[in-house]
Amino acid sequence: MTPLLFLFANSSDAGRAQRVGQRWARAHGRRAANRVARLWFALALFILLAAGSTTAAPLAEYRSRIHQALDKLYALWEEEEAETVTSYAARARFAFDEVKRLLPPEETVEWEGGRVKVNNSWLEEEFRNYQALPLDDSRRGDLLVRITERLGGIDNRLGEVEAQRASAAASTKEQEKARLAAILRRGEYTEKPPEKSLWERFKEWLASMFPSRNPLEPGQSSWLSFIAMLLIFGLAAGVLAYAVLKFLPFFKRKSEAGRQKRGARIVLGERLAPDQTAADLLAEAEGLARRGELRAAIRKGYIALLCELGDRKVITLAQHKTNHDYLRAVREKRPLLNEMQKLTSSFENHWYGFVPATPEDWTAFRSNYQQTLKTASLLRDEG
Repeated sequence: MTPLLFLFANSSDAGRAQRVGQRWARAHGRRAANRVARLWFALALFILLAAGSTTAAPLAEYRSRIHQALDKLYALWEEEEAETVTSYAARARFAFDEVKRLLPPEETVEWEGGRVKVNNSWLEEEFRNYQALPLDDSRRGDLLVRITERLGGIDNRLGEVEAQRASAAASTKEQEKARLAAILRRGEYTEKPPEKSLWERFKEWLASMFPSRNPLEPGQSSWLSFIAMLLIFGLAAGVLAYAVLKFLPFFKRKSEAGRQKRGARIVLGERLAPDQTAADLLAEAEGLARRGELRAAIRKGYIALLCELGDRKVITLAQHKTNHDYLRAVREKRPLLNEMQKLTSSFENHWYGFVPATPEDWTAFRSNYQQTLKTASLLRDEG
């Protein structure tokens, strides 16, 4: 019995009690249905919000935005002609707003099948410190360099990981076979005929100096020939001894220099052979470009540039150094820095940013390569 029917149990109007109970049941059912509908709506809204909150950006997209942010910061290194302190400050504020738009304080990046929380809030703090300084304060420049270096360091660490993965994927079975064939062609694996001794070669040379002649007729004397042979033997021995004494120190120094020959180098994650030169690398880049592998050609050409500048003692090559480390090494040489920035931007956009390369991009890279070397030569002559 319902509560309302119980209230009317002793009443004479039982029909009225029955109708009241039915209305109460219908109202109670509608309220329950409304509560269920609200619960379903809340659950659907929670699922949508959770799905939106777990959206992750691919690593390539995140690195591309880092490149764009670096380009905007690099632009602040160059002061425009007839630019005042106030206009430069306005340009810096606009650049910082663009960087913050490209790199929000927190986001999720998808990498290696998983997701990583990225915290870029340090940029906001550094920008506030920059804006808090007076417009003509020299510390603003130091702070801008620190921001650029830190952001460039993040980009380079990600680039090293990508380069290692690309190098591992490029090592195919056919390349392994070719490497094995090259090893087996070395001298220590080929069978050589036994060489004649020095004495045997000397006797053959000496015999060639005296052509065969007819036997002496009876009564002829050969003592003159015997004396001539002794003189030739003595002269040859003296020349040989002089040559040994004269050239032994030279061969000794050459042997020591060979032992001190530089070993293999690693530049931007790529291992170079000890005898591999910048010209060899550039020739490989030209070959890649002719085969249509323009992205790999730009990377190989950039490594060739670093090796050439290293051979000219402009920069010092090291395994741990990144492309931004090499840029900082020539920061005091402004003309060379400007040329290297063009090649570095092309390298980063096409190799790390996965921007498709065109034949025009390779032609421009090749032209900037030659211009950079010409600038380096001019600076060396002026120095």
